[in-house]
Amino acid sequence: MVAGDFDLIQDTFITLSNRTIDLYLYLEKGFRDQGDYAMLALKKSMKWDEEKFGREYDLNRYMTVAVSDFNMGAMENKGLNIFNTKYILAKPQTATDTDYINIERVIGHEYFHNWSGNRITCRDWFQLTLKEGLTVLRDQLFTEDMTSQGVARIDVVNTMRNHQFPEDAGPMAHPIRPESYLKIDNFYTATVYEKGAEVIRMVRTLLTPDIFRKGMDYYFSHYDGQAVTTEDFIAAMEAASGKELTQFSRWYHQAGTPVLRVKTKYDANKKTYTIIIKQSCPPTPGQENKLPLHLPFAIGLIGKNCEDLTLQLQDENKSVKGTKILEIKKLEETFTFVDIAENPAPSLLRHFSAPVEMQYDYTNEELALLLRCDSDAFCRWEAGQRLMMNVIKAVAEAIAAGKNPVVDPILINGIHQLISKPMRDLNLLSRLLMFPSLKYLLTHLPQIELDVIFEAKTLIEKTVAETLKEAFEKLLKDNILFHDYVYNIIECGHRRIKNCALYYLLKHDKEKYHLLAFEQATQANNMTDQFGALGALNDLAVSHREKALAQFYERYQHEPLVVNKWFSLQASSTLPTVINEVKKLLHHPAFDINNPNNVYALLVTFGQNTLRFHAKNGEGYQLMVDQVLLIDAKNPQVSTRVVQPLTQWKQMDSVRGALMKQALQRLAQSNKLSDNLFEIVSKSVG
Repeated sequence: MVAGDFDLIQDTFITLSNRTIDLYLYLEKGFRDQGDYAMLALKKSMKWDEEKFGREYDLNRYMTVAVSDFNMGAMENKGLNIFNTKYILAKPQTATDTDYINIERVIGHEYFHNWSGNRITCRDWFQLTLKEGLTVLRDQLFTEDMTSQGVARIDVVNTMRNHQFPEDAGPMAHPIRPESYLKIDNFYTATVYEKGAEVIRMVRTLLTPDIFRKGMDYYFSHYDGQAVTTEDFIAAMEAASGKELTQFSRWYHQAGTPVLRVKTKYDANKKTYTIIIKQSCPPTPGQENKLPLHLPFAIGLIGKNCEDLTLQLQDENKSVKGTKILEIKKLEETFTFVDIAENPAPSLLRHFSAPVEMQYDYTNEELALLLRCDSDAFCRWEAGQRLMMNVIKAVAEAIAAGKNPVVDPILINGIHQLISKPMRDLNLLSRLLMFPSLKYLLTHLPQIELDVIFEAKTLIEKTVAETLKEAFEKLLKDNILFHDYVYNIIECGHRRIKNCALYYLLKHDKEKYHLLAFEQATQANNMTDQFGALGALNDLAVSHREKALAQFYERYQHEPLVVNKWFSLQASSTLPTVINEVKKLLHHPAFDINNPNNVYALLVTFGQNTLRFHAKNGEGYQLMVDQVLLIDAKNPQVSTRVVQPLTQWKQMDSVRGALMKQALQRLAQSNKLSDNLFEIVSKSVG
């Protein structure tokens, strides 16, 4: 039951069987004008689930209530979903394009739970990934259909690499189906949710989407009204497909991120292309030795003319042009393609076909070709990320050695080719132009000091910006929209690429670009452009940044969700003053440590600020411990989210790692920790 004085939006939905469903959306007083898109997103979700999974809503009424003080994003209570306002409220003046996409995704997620979670539920908490992993996959497929398939996939992979992979490498590493727990609250994790979705996506890839749909039909009809297990789900897939998935089930029980080491060989005389794939998985707590996994490995081969080659395996009679799915089961597998007339660039792990770390020694020339030509959006983006990382590594090593760093022109030329002839999908182009996160770089360049990586990344971005100044100016100008804000994926692309161009132009650190960003931040008619300009200014120690932030707060101080954006901007800045700004904001009248959204916006964001949270003096770690202790006394679910960055101390260099461990030991010495926090701290220190 939820009681309160709410505004109400009402609508109806007509199902495929011509039933009328009454829809009710309850909002906190004063926010009625920000609920219309949420209602539209709900109706889109209902229609999509009927069309894609054959699932019709079963009750005559569907209710949603949005509240501002809520630990979670949302909760799928049957017939009455409870939402955090963050995933309901939207209007052009207060919500970004990303907010609109996330609202649609989360509303879809909770609605899809009606079948994958409510009608069919879990036998026990150990089966949590059965409902959450499956429903995350369903909301991902929904987002792919509503936006851009390739971009949606790239964004999911970014989440996996920046959040789930570190979790797999940390002290709380666990299988998607945990073997034990002290508090189940601690296992609402990226592993159970996002990796769980990847595991079910692999089933879909191995079976093909059509047969997977038959498996889902069998699952929904056979287990309707029951409390089931992950074994039941796999059994449904086997029954519908006739495919044996016993080895595949190891994904439910083994923790850690598998590593695939790939080598290739081209034989010009025989016109064959051979690929050798070795799999392994590093030890995780309680699991030293891992068995080989069954996984799909999607591959394409790109020729010098920028086209996918036709693929035919040795001993197979049919060929395909584009993507071939290879099944990996052994520790080492070898596949040979025939009739390959040239030495191609391999497009590996297409569409991120398995949640693995893939190691392959690409040349920069191969990566540049894939960045320009690959037909698979993920692999095209991945090629750019690897090329950028290679160049960052070379520049960082030069800086560390006291040498004059030189930026490889192959990267600058590659970026120039992208922006000189912009592609149709501007959302994809914007992803291709952005460098890997500092957190991801630190994970893959562990031998290089964090501050040096940051210096190298900054230098390269500035070099790209200065070399391609005219091209970025044109890109910005060509994508200005002069009419009122409209949310659709095409216009999202125009705004996204325009703000990407603005980001690069501000790397010049010139007054005219500061003023351009300031004017957009203070005068744009929509939050996407205002926030994009503030983001471009955010790492610059200039007066326009301070003025823009001050005006932003003054304008939106009565909009709680926008104030949270203001908190997160300041907590994410790479300026050396950021920790002092965070300390001041903890005492700001708009900050309430008892409000989860405030805490996530300020403290969780600061914990994700790889450069400044990990200041070598350890000040960031001690600040976080102070706040965790305060929060834990009242809200253990929130305190366990805030403490997460400290648990990854083994992934840092020895100096920072020791300081992080000391901070955790300080927490461990408290005799007032909640069970939630105690479980995480004790496992992290041990």
